[in-house]
Amino acid sequence: MVARFRSPHRSQEPHGDGRDRPRRGGCTASQNCGSVASASGFGAAGNAWAPAKDRRGVEVVKIDLPEPATRQNLLDAYAAAFTANPKLKVVLLTHLSHRTGLVLPVAEIARMARTRGIDVILDAAHSWGQVEFNPRDLGIDFIGFNLHKWIGAPIGAGFLYIAKDRLADIDRNKADEDFPEADIRSRVHTGTVNFATVLTIPAALETARRTWRGSVMT
Repeated sequence: MVARFRSPHRSQEPHGDGRDRPRRGGCTASQNCGSVASASGFGAAGNAWAPAKDRRGVEVVKIDLPEPATRQNLLDAYAAAFTANPKLKVVLLTHLSHRTGLVLPVAEIARMARTRGIDVILDAAHSWGQVEFNPRDLGIDFIGFNLHKWIGAPIGAGFLYIAKDRLADIDRNKADEDFPEADIRSRVHTGTVNFATVLTIPAALETARRTWRGSVMT
């Protein structure tokens, strides 16, 4: 998943080597649009920014979280990162670290990011099924969920949440011609679906509802 980085300051002066020509979405190499990936994040999620770095001139900034962590020093760490990188356009947050079990105060970080015009992408692969929360309360437009880790569905089950009013800001999957552009399914090309896995999801969700008394699943 690659967000289109929209910048209000598009360069209109192409250079011979192409380095400062506006890239798709509006970022140029000199504008230094960037993302922040926490050091406690899942490796593959952070590595997904490499194409944005290579093809769009995005600077990928990684930060180390404080140890021992408290709610306040985590918020302070992200505030400092946002201040130190004023051209940030998007931040990747890991809700619950698979390495340490650390739960980030993502709603508060997201509010802080919004005031600075920074989008938030949330990796909720390990939190959904372990942490009691309602996704609608987080104020985050882009969230990835996993169903085979703590919900109990078979491997390969998961889903992507994109706020309806932000769908146009996410590139359509280059391999998809099956769904219209306004359909979220055009953002993830799955190929042949494992229908046996899909058919287990209602039972897995019902088990999670009973376990969590419905609070996580609302």
